[in-house]
Amino acid sequence: MTSTGIRRFCIPKQPKKKEHEQSQEASLSQSLPLERKRSATEDHQAADVKRRTTSDDAIEILDEDVQVKTEVVSKPTSSRSSTRQVLKPKKYNTKSKTKAVKSPKSVKKEPKSDKKIPSKSVEEISFEDFTKTVTSNGSTKEVAKNSVTTKATNKRSTLKINTDIEKENCAVLDVENEKSFADGETSIYAVNFLKMIDSIMDSETDWPLFQGSDADLIEKFKALDPSCQELYVRLYQRKYMWLAGDKIAYPNIATDLSSQLDTLFSEGFLDCTISCNQNSSVSLTVAELLHILPLKRAKILSKYLNINCNTKTEIVRFILNLCNNRQPNLFSHSREVKIKAKINNLLGPCYRVNADRKNVFGRCMLVYDAVSGLFQESTSSASSNPGNNKPISRCTPSQFSNILLASMNKVIYPNYEVNVTTPMFSNREELLAYEKACNYLADVRHAVETSEYKHALEICLEAESNSQLSEELMERYSSLPKFARRCTPTSVYIRIKSFKFEILQRLKRYELACDVLRELLNQNITTTKRGYWFERLALNLEHHLKDPKAAVAVIADALKDSKVLPSYHISLSERLSKLKKNKIVVSISADEGLKPLLESQQITITGRLLPKRTQTAKARFMKRVEENGDMILCSVEELALDHYRENGFPIGLHAEGSTFLSLFSLLMWDIIFISGVPNVFRNIYQHLPLDFNTEDFYLSRKSLIDQRLKHIQEWNGPDFNCNAHIRLIWKHNRGVRCTSINWDLFKSCESAVDLAMCIGSKVLAGVMRYIVTNPGYTRSGLPDLVVWQPSPPKAKIVEVKGPGDQLSAKQKVWIHTLISLGADVEVCRVEANASRKL
Repeated sequence: MTSTGIRRFCIPKQPKKKEHEQSQEASLSQSLPLERKRSATEDHQAADVKRRTTSDDAIEILDEDVQVKTEVVSKPTSSRSSTRQVLKPKKYNTKSKTKAVKSPKSVKKEPKSDKKIPSKSVEEISFEDFTKTVTSNGSTKEVAKNSVTTKATNKRSTLKINTDIEKENCAVLDVENEKSFADGETSIYAVNFLKMIDSIMDSETDWPLFQGSDADLIEKFKALDPSCQELYVRLYQRKYMWLAGDKIAYPNIATDLSSQLDTLFSEGFLDCTISCNQNSSVSLTVAELLHILPLKRAKILSKYLNINCNTKTEIVRFILNLCNNRQPNLFSHSREVKIKAKINNLLGPCYRVNADRKNVFGRCMLVYDAVSGLFQESTSSASSNPGNNKPISRCTPSQFSNILLASMNKVIYPNYEVNVTTPMFSNREELLAYEKACNYLADVRHAVETSEYKHALEICLEAESNSQLSEELMERYSSLPKFARRCTPTSVYIRIKSFKFEILQRLKRYELACDVLRELLNQNITTTKRGYWFERLALNLEHHLKDPKAAVAVIADALKDSKVLPSYHISLSERLSKLKKNKIVVSISADEGLKPLLESQQITITGRLLPKRTQTAKARFMKRVEENGDMILCSVEELALDHYRENGFPIGLHAEGSTFLSLFSLLMWDIIFISGVPNVFRNIYQHLPLDFNTEDFYLSRKSLIDQRLKHIQEWNGPDFNCNAHIRLIWKHNRGVRCTSINWDLFKSCESAVDLAMCIGSKVLAGVMRYIVTNPGYTRSGLPDLVVWQPSPPKAKIVEVKGPGDQLSAKQKVWIHTLISLGADVEVCRVEANASRKL
């Protein structure tokens, strides 16, 4: 290694040959036959001919069964004994010669092994010639059992199988969480899965939903061997797709899972591609088999077909064209059968969780926790992978993952009392309708996320045609409290229809989008999206359909609607004012029914703007660090925090609504998780009551909340000490999972207490009353920053706006509310310097 860190490779000089050695070599070359002298040339010509092999040659190999010969060539020069197979077609059977080279005296030769390694042709290689090692993350890696490196004469499509079997790195899953089956104990996966099933079976209201074939299946699962239960639960949690049998590896269950897989298949819990009973096995197409085939085995298949491809995508495309794009003849079917048989031979048996059985356990998840049971995984497993042509409960609900994390002590849930008096589903018909609706909703979401809007529209139309909502279901929807309506088929289909008009707008079908919006508004549903629907309808009519008079009529109806939120009243009034400026005849005043909003004072600061090509969503400016003079990237909020730090507010938080919601949770913790409210806590794995963020939360706890707000306004009164209460909740619940509080927002408990005191008890009590009485939309729109100084206690609430940004309607409502409560509110506008150079 040189001083510059660059390794230099030097070629040693060869000693000059003596004259008698040169003459001896010359005489030897004259005595060689002409064929031997041109052997290298012939080898190059043979390789060039093979490179020009087309798809027609592959067809000849399949139809005429051209044999492939192998030859084992040894390398005595290597200190590690190894062999390789050279695959050559019969018509180019040129033998390669190797000349033994004497190894140096300093290197001792290893004794040759008497045990011969049997060589196999490409036709003879199957999945049994591979073993696998399990890495630390549970993935498997294939290596050859015979430690043979196979190499084709075509250098562009070589396949190397590692000569040394890697040391088996069995996936030791967390010792605290995994228990060995040798001790006769079941791991946490099966234990928690069975715990969920037992809770349903013990429920007098839930178990009748599973009577019949579902109940028989659950009983059959409970009767399985613990290792089979564990294996099924692990496969149930994985992506719904076909898996090669030798790629399924769980060393904590057993080193060889063949007996467990056979048992699950015979009992109907798994599907299999190859089995003794051909009637029960599943036949896959060539495309589906190629999707499962690993790259290394796909390369073996390419050697069998004499294909010059290196990537799996190229191999798959070539084979599918070979099977599909040929003219039909007498041999076309036999060719596809041969390819399919070869792939099956390379793969071996493949397994997949049975769709019908998976649906039963998916319904168990929905009954156990219907609210958070709206699926964790993407629906790509059911829509994009070949072979998944059966309707299933699309994915594993996230609730089971929460159960596992709680069992591992990685997640701690709050303490509360489970109180269930009413079943979530009245009968089995409603459960099946809810499951079907959830599947449609999951498919629509996946199609929208992948920008497949036409496919998403087809799913919406199919859902509408199949949504057989009886009058009984509609009556039950109206009779339920608002928090429980989310777990009904009617609510899910409303969400699908809401997706539908968004999809139609993406496809620029604005007339149909307006029709869907009118249908949603005519249903007279109380939802926070009602104002948004009015706003989109007016926008489509004005801009896209060029009908401003119809837009004015829609705005007039929205301003008279009591179910429309105040923020949407403001935005619709602003739109109406713009129509007046455009001399559109307006029969309603834009300010009708609206009170004038209070405006905050504004300040302007400057910063050095980054060039547009270097800007990101969070970094638009740059500032200089005082300690070392370096320039760093920053956001507009960071520039504002620096400004207020220099002007008497040393502490600040950029958390928007999370700041006030965290203080609300600390001061209302015991009321949020109070006992006695029925049906809001249905299991022990909830981080909030089901009615949180709905109107029912305040109505069911009205007297307690009003009293606590009075105590907060007094702060440290004789009956209630807010400082002591915050410290007590922090001490006993720090780190408990509750999505309404960010424990990492404050450095310590005293930091939270100081912030609350600096904001002021009157402002804090008013903000909390506004949050609890106007749920669903108050979490957004709160100002960006809260800055304060501990002594004397003083706080300022700041909304930061960058160049070109304007206040939204929700932000205007919040600023008006905060000012009316007596808070010090300010809008900080950040402008760019004249020079934009770095």
